[in-house]
Amino acid sequence: MIKISEIQINKYRNLNNINLVFSEKTKTPIYLIYGANGSGKSNLLYLIFALFTPEMDLLRLQDFAIDFEAKIKFIYKYSDEEGELNCRFFISEDKKIDGAFLVKKLSDKLFLYFTISNFSIPEIIIEFTHLCHSVALASYKFTPLKPYKKELYYQHMFWNYVLDSKGLNDLIIQDDLARTGMRRLREAKAIRSSEYLFLSSSICNLSLEQFIDNYELINTKTEQILFKDVNLGLSLELEDLSGGELKLIGLWTWMRYLSSNSIVFLDDLEISLSFKSQIKLLEKLQIINCQFLIATHSDNFATKLSPNNCLNLN
Repeated sequence: MIKISEIQINKYRNLNNINLVFSEKTKTPIYLIYGANGSGKSNLLYLIFALFTPEMDLLRLQDFAIDFEAKIKFIYKYSDEEGELNCRFFISEDKKIDGAFLVKKLSDKLFLYFTISNFSIPEIIIEFTHLCHSVALASYKFTPLKPYKKELYYQHMFWNYVLDSKGLNDLIIQDDLARTGMRRLREAKAIRSSEYLFLSSSICNLSLEQFIDNYELINTKTEQILFKDVNLGLSLELEDLSGGELKLIGLWTWMRYLSSNSIVFLDDLEISLSFKSQIKLLEKLQIINCQFLIATHSDNFATKLSPNNCLNLN
């Protein structure tokens, strides 16, 4: 398992001299990031994700020139190995720097570099590639279904704009996140269990009925995805579900497609969810064996976590 243990950012948009330490003295690796509107919670998650997604051209790091620096410490523990990675991103006007990996060219005169303390260039490149595959983001703005393919979903209210390598596609309804996730689960190299497919190395091995109470997935073999309301005994299609139910199902299908060694960023997780649904969702996330960083305004989540799990940007 790999986790972020510390983030330091000197300046990025409205983030100034940020130093967040994610305590190991917790029962669960779920961390809540609080702050007032405009304090930079979403910017923080988006920045870390984008740094490990070189294909994205939306960083605007060139606005901060050589002043920008981000230090991120990772800790990892596997059956046969454990340690830490002291990573650093910085901007330079030099086209080549010994001991640093060139991530991307920001402009004709500015270059973004990545380095890890006491690592050689080949080792840095290997670890950078691994980290790119590990960091995933789901938010009201950007929701990649598969980080290493960098296919982005731009969400606004109940609409999605789908971006891919060809640019902006047609406007589609929100249930596409669940529908597309189901289709890709079927197409993936997966194993069959009960009525649905899942990746054998997914972070989320909970069935839909375990993740969302009272709902069963009864058909994924065709484009017509059917659910069953256990309490009412009704068969339902995606179009019959509420915004909150769609969000939970979309989140479930997305997590089923993430590898087991992921660090998951969740932005505005509470939107469209009732108090009861928020608490139940947090309980489900605690079962999943990975680190979650959640930017939120909801005090409901904090009632189920210790103070060591809560960080305030202010």
